[in-house]
Amino acid sequence: MIDFIRKFWKWLIGIIIGGTVLAAGTVYFTPQDVPINLQLKTDKSRIIKSIETDDWRGEGKNIYNAGRMIEYDYATNIEVPAFQDGDLMENISKRGGKHISFDINATTTKTWFFSNLQFAREKVTDKWMQVEKATTTIEAFQIQTQAGFSEKFFVYADSQDFYPDPDVETNTFDGGVRRASDGSTWTSLRAGAGTTAYDSAVTIQVYIGESFSTAWAVIYRGLFLFNTGPTIPAGSTITSATFSLWLSAKADGNTWGANDGSRIAVVQAVTASNVGATITDYENMGVTSFGESDIYNNFTANDTVYTNITINATGIAAIAMGSGVTKFGTRSKYDLSDTDPPGGGTAKINQIDNRSAETADTTKDPKLSVIWTTAGWEFYDVQ
Repeated sequence: MIDFIRKFWKWLIGIIIGGTVLAAGTVYFTPQDVPINLQLKTDKSRIIKSIETDDWRGEGKNIYNAGRMIEYDYATNIEVPAFQDGDLMENISKRGGKHISFDINATTTKTWFFSNLQFAREKVTDKWMQVEKATTTIEAFQIQTQAGFSEKFFVYADSQDFYPDPDVETNTFDGGVRRASDGSTWTSLRAGAGTTAYDSAVTIQVYIGESFSTAWAVIYRGLFLFNTGPTIPAGSTITSATFSLWLSAKADGNTWGANDGSRIAVVQAVTASNVGATITDYENMGVTSFGESDIYNNFTANDTVYTNITINATGIAAIAMGSGVTKFGTRSKYDLSDTDPPGGGTAKINQIDNRSAETADTTKDPKLSVIWTTAGWEFYDVQ
């Protein structure tokens, strides 16, 4: 144990010396009116936390308070690998900002605690970096950490378009489910069990069909899964998301197209599998709207352009981050709101077709476009 402590302090002294050299040799952008001695030791994006505190100066009996200042912790560019204590290797998955742990056996762990923050994990790289402390004046800190005009809109944001996997699926799929029961009431057709599932067709439908003016025959619902989790880091803030369908055809035999119920509603999909549709996915479809399209009459459904649906805050909260799959479904708004559409005639339908991931390349595939910002650092204070 004594040998480990010596090694640790030798490593820490080396870090301090190395960090001083690194800071001296690195040029960071700061406003011109901030004196060199008050400039931040790092780029502002690497500041972990800061506090306003008293600025005590002097020695012995000549200690005095020079006012208030900012003390901040920042992540250096120095990665901290796992420590070794004799035959024991640190379990880095148990590391915190102020502690390191060694598993002695399956039930016993030895943990070393530090009084100050030592480490911070960079979320994007999953690397633990050495943390240092520094001070500056309140005014200098505010000047150097305020967001510039371009930063407020563009800096620290990431974006990506996500698509379902085509057949044969690996992580996700798109497809549809339906309940077909000729002569049903609206309630039984909507709430009943699915009868058909598909995930390899080139089109997917949102569809309501009548058998005759007082009875119903079929409802189709869409399924769309996106592998967002591995790309969007856990703890990120999603600022916007847009769900897009490439509409290829539409039909409205009952002149419902001007009605509010003719919209496409995006909901939570609850699927039995991540790589294929099953008939139980019909009855497990969500009932809370994540966003809605324009009415049917305003659709451009001639295989030329995307129809975009803005995802609301509830839908954004359902987007997987860190791991996992985002699962969206589509329903007619009549279907979602459990509104029996106005009566029409025998075998009348309201149908909207969109291209699936089985279409060549991704130019017409269902698409989820996400913009997010990443919280850069995390640590775990153990009191």
